Amino acid sequence: MPNFTLIAGAQDEAFYANKYVEVMSAASDKGSFHISDGESHLSIVDAASTETLIRGLLK
Repeated sequence: MPNFTLIAGAQDEAFYANKYVEVMSAASDKGSFHISDGESHLSIVDAASTETLIRGLLK
């Protein structure tokens, strides 16, 4: 598996955001996880923290 970054909202209604690190880390040690408090499955897309993280990855 290649390096990856996972960005999710802590209040995700579609997935168990609190399980991402545990489950994905068992499959690969190449992940970077960012779980944003106060964000949901859909709100994470427009969250300021998401933009900041993506801009940092693109530098």
